[in-house]
This record gives sequence, structure tokens and C-alpha cells, in this order.
Amino acid sequence: EAAANAPRLLVNLTPSTPVLPGQAVLATVRAEAFSPIASITVQARGTGLGQADWADVPLDSLGRVRFTPSSHGLIELRVTAVDADGFSASTTETVRVRDPLDTAAPVLGFGGALAQGLNGLAPAVINAATPLTAQIADLQLMGYTLEAAPSNADKVDESAWRTLSEAKLPAINNQGTLTLTTLDPSTWANGVYVLRLRAWDLAGRT
Repeated sequence: EAAANAPRLLVNLTPSTPVLPGQAVLATVRAEAFSPIASITVQARGTGLGQADWADVPLDSLGRVRFTPSSHGLIELRVTAVDADGFSASTTETVRVRDPLDTAAPVLGFGGALAQGLNGLAPAVINAATPLTAQIADLQLMGYTLEAAPSNADKVDESAWRTLSEAKLPAINNQGTLTLTTLDPSTWANGVYVLRLRAWDLAGRT
């Protein structure tokens, strides 16, 4: 198989945890294949470097890349290796640069048709296709997942949760309302359900 002949790549980041603007990052690149490695190229882009397009980054004699992020955000490193037989492989590693002002997990709150349930009132009754919205506030939002499960007196089994909507985001500053999905009751059995919304930021806080 041609895929089995492709070089194997490793990119090791130091530090491997999110860094701050102005903090140096060292990326160590390694490649191996059945044939000798003919070339290794590294490119970088991202808001943390202030460049939107891929730009070549030089490797030193030990196969390392050193750079210092100028601002918070994500930086992508794309490594491509080609061996002497012409087989190639590419991988992308993401460097997370956190905003020093972002010190808390995302703040969540259901809105729209679901807001009344948060005030101790009866559950929302949905009998037509209804947008489900939520307020999500975070300076570096990386993603969210909305799930539903049948409600009962006991603890909901983890396997009962069904994903309604999910998104992966590039560390965006979101302070407003998002429409997560549209719930169509014609595709559900009649009953009472609970919803679970989870969101996470660049630092991994949920």
C-alpha cells in the first residue's frame, strides 16, 4: 500500500500546554521512512503570528523550530516530509496561545423557548419546529456540544444522551446568543427530555 510507505512524522511542542503572547515555543520535528528522508519543510500560519496565509519556517540543524507568538489565538504548524523514493506525508500541529484576560470557563445560559425552564417554571412545551438558542460568553471559545436525553427520576445514563448539535471553533470571542439547532418534535417520541449544553475554551476549561 502506498500509505504504508509514507514517512511517519512526529511534532513535539515545548511547552505542550497553552502559552502566553511573548512566550517562546520550541517545536521539535522528526521523520522516518523505509528510505532516507530527502526533505522536511515546515510552514506556519495563525492569528498568534499575525499571518493568515502559510509561510515557510526554517528548521535548525537539530530539526527544531523556534518562534514567539505576538498575540493570542491559534497557530498552525504544517510539516511535510518526502523520502528518497518520492513518498510524502504531512501533518498539522496546533499551538494554543491564550489571552491573559481570559481567566474563567465559558458562561452559559439557555435562551428563547428554553429560558422559562431556568426560572423554576414548567418545562418548555415544543409542538412545532423550534430554534434552540443559548448565550455563550467566552473570550476564546473553542467549541460546544448540545445533547438531549429522556428525563426520569433517576440519574440519566450516559449512554442515553443524543447529540443534537456540536461545533469546533477557532478560539473566537463570543459574547452573544447562538442558534444551536432547530428541534423538530415530529422526529421525537412524545415525552419529557432534558438538555445538556457543554462548552470549552482554549485553556481547556469547560
